[in-house]
Amino acid sequence: MTTLRGAGRPRVTGPSWWSVPRAALLAGLLLLEACGAFPRLVVLKDPLSPEEHTALGAAYEAQGKAELARAEYEAALTAGESAGPLLGLGNLAVAEGRPDQAEAYFRRALRHEPESALLRNNLAWALLMQGKGPEEAEVLAREALAREPRLAPYVRDTLALLAKRRGDLAGARAELDLALTAAPEADAALRRQLYGHLAAVLREAGEVDAALVAEQAAALLSPSGGR
Repeated sequence: MTTLRGAGRPRVTGPSWWSVPRAALLAGLLLLEACGAFPRLVVLKDPLSPEEHTALGAAYEAQGKAELARAEYEAALTAGESAGPLLGLGNLAVAEGRPDQAEAYFRRALRHEPESALLRNNLAWALLMQGKGPEEAEVLAREALAREPRLAPYVRDTLALLAKRRGDLAGARAELDLALTAAPEADAALRRQLYGHLAAVLREAGEVDAALVAEQAAALLSPSGGR
C-alpha cells in the first residue's frame, strides 16, 4: 500500500504499525538461554511479517530515522524481494544523494510491480538527479501521469524539471502551475517545494517580481510562517 510524499518522490507507507507491542519489537531475533554453565544462542522466528517491517520502516522514515528505516526495509527483503521495501530503500537513497543506487532499487521494484505509476515517477526523478536518460525519464513520467492522475503534483514537478533541463522555461512554468493546482491545500510541505521550484524557473526566465511572489508564498508555508 502506498501514499505520497515530497515533490517528485512520493514514498511508501502502509497501515499504522505503531500499535505493534513494543515488547514484540524489542524481543529481537536472538536470545541467550542458560545451558549448564554456558549461555546458548537461540534463534527465534521473526515476529513481524515483511509487510509489517515495510510499514514500520515507512514510519521510521517519516520520523527522519533513516538507519532504523533502512534496517526494517532490509529485514522485509529477507523473506524475498518485493516492491514495497525496494521503493523505501530507493527513496532513502534519493534523500541521501545517491540517485544511482535509487535507480537500481526502483528498477528492481518495477520488476515486481511493472504497472506502478509511483515507481515510474520515482525512477524518472532518479534519472534526472543523475542528469541522464531524459527521454526515458519523460516517457516514464508521462506513463505515470496517465496511469494515476492522483500523482499529478509529483509527476508534473518531474516534468517541470525535465522541461527546465532542456531550456523550455515556459513549459516548466506551465507544469508547475498545474502541479500547484493539483496539490492539496493541506499539504504545506509539497506546496512549499513546488513554489520554490517555480521561483527558480521564474528567476531563470528573468521574471524577478514573479519569482519574489513565489518565494514569499513558499516562505509563508514554512513551519515558521515566513518569520
